[in-house]
Amino acid sequence: VIAERWKLAVYVAGREPKRFVLAHVTPKSRAPARVLGVKGTTTVNAPIPPAFDPLVDMDPRLVVSFLDLPR
Repeated sequence: VIAERWKLAVYVAGREPKRFVLAHVTPKSRAPARVLGVKGTTTVNAPIPPAFDPLVDMDPRLVVSFLDLPR
């Protein structure tokens, strides 16, 4: 559900011992704009992100990194 919400193509998913959800992404994955947006830029035709859903969305304060996300 989380991967679908963030439009990630997942080939492996699991759970680490300390309640961290892992999702190893593929090169087709795209970074969510509302997490990795560029500061100081404004876009006129940018899509409005969906409302925050605490069941599937990641709290930005708890996100450390997307290590496998393609650049």
